[in-house]
Amino acid sequence: MLSPEPSPLSNLPDQPAELGGLLAHNQEVFQFLLAFVQMSKGFKVGFMEVNFPPDGDLLIMALREHPKCVGIQFAVLRFADPDLRFLLEAIKEELPKIEIQPDKKLVLVLQGLEKAIAYSGDNPPILTNINYARDSFPGAIPHPLLFALPDYAVTRIAQFAPDFWAWTSSTFKFQTLPETRDRLTSEVSSYSHNPNRFLQNLKGAIALIY
Repeated sequence: MLSPEPSPLSNLPDQPAELGGLLAHNQEVFQFLLAFVQMSKGFKVGFMEVNFPPDGDLLIMALREHPKCVGIQFAVLRFADPDLRFLLEAIKEELPKIEIQPDKKLVLVLQGLEKAIAYSGDNPPILTNINYARDSFPGAIPHPLLFALPDYAVTRIAQFAPDFWAWTSSTFKFQTLPETRDRLTSEVSSYSHNPNRFLQNLKGAIALIY
């Protein structure tokens, strides 16, 4: 069990209001996430459970700017192809493109995999292959892996890739700010009475997120 010491949020310079609120709302879990990226050596697997995609970007920003992470290089790999089947091969293709800083520990952050994992359906191909290739990950990727995924995708990895899931060191469950949930609920409610406006704003939100 990781036992991080508290780290004041004020250590993050010029943080946006959204980031400050998100960290204040999830202060304890963020400390455990900090401990994971600090203490992990070689191949380790962690899951950052985030249901509102922009929150994931804010948390990555917080990690990059945190004074305890000055010796860590975070490389974000985004895999948004819904037809992605072979995650290990996809990561291996991206590794040579990373300009690794020799004086820092590399941590890989994976985003967008929820599209290939999908919300429903049994045995999605990407999870079948992750499970099958489980023993190849440590040798091919000698770096900590941090998956940024919504809760349903994390659940489906545990369900359909149990052997890979056994590699998991920690899962960090971040809660969306109540005011963000209320705003999204209100927007969905108002747009439901105007389908054309709803579709226009939905396309805009997707463009911002992806």
